[in-house]
Amino acid sequence: MTENGDRGARRAGGMAQEWPRVVALLALLGGLLLVCVGTPEVREGDVAGVIMSLPEKLGDWTGEEIPMAESERDLLPAGTELARKKYTDGRGSWLVCTIVLSSADRRSLHKPEICLPGQGWSTDSGRVVPVALAGGTELPVMCLEISRPMPQPGGGSAKLRGKFLYWFVGRDVLTPRHWERIFRTAYDRIFRGVGHRWAYISVMAVETGGMQADGLGGDTLATNVERFISGLAPEVVRPELLRPGVD
Repeated sequence: MTENGDRGARRAGGMAQEWPRVVALLALLGGLLLVCVGTPEVREGDVAGVIMSLPEKLGDWTGEEIPMAESERDLLPAGTELARKKYTDGRGSWLVCTIVLSSADRRSLHKPEICLPGQGWSTDSGRVVPVALAGGTELPVMCLEISRPMPQPGGGSAKLRGKFLYWFVGRDVLTPRHWERIFRTAYDRIFRGVGHRWAYISVMAVETGGMQADGLGGDTLATNVERFISGLAPEVVRPELLRPGVD
């Protein structure tokens, strides 16, 4: 066979291999088009899975409201609701709890791994931890190990370490995973024609072991925060979402 013939045969073989991919791509595009055409107009849901009011007291913790800053108001889409308090226990420990309830604009919420660096925090690692609730149920939350440089009086800097725990609350679902929230949002909008309001609940605290005599190290801090969440969840999440079998 001549060189031109070999080249033509190879070209024909390559085209034969590409055809299944082209057909699959066209089928996928056609399916997406049918879904888009057949999807009803999306209506915004009016039922939220959270109560936008943080308790004044929670066990030994006493809360003080932190209002939304003007910069936050300018950044968040209109209709986004925020509740935030700094809690202290009278023994030198503190934590900040925040609830953000999305508006119709899906940009209201994002995973904290995006905004924490903008506040000077590094996300060192993250894992899902089960928080025990009353009645024997568990609430899975994402726990991030965070740190940032802290200037020292004599010069130089040390690492300030902390914990950042969060989870998302939908109309009928709880999840610690951002990708699952995105998937469920897309599913509801396409197949149910509803854009539900999601909430994002977070609790942040820092280690004080190197700052004060009775300060908290990493393990003790994690236990404290998880106990706080155990008491907080029934106060701010609709009761039916905390029953066994809800995920």
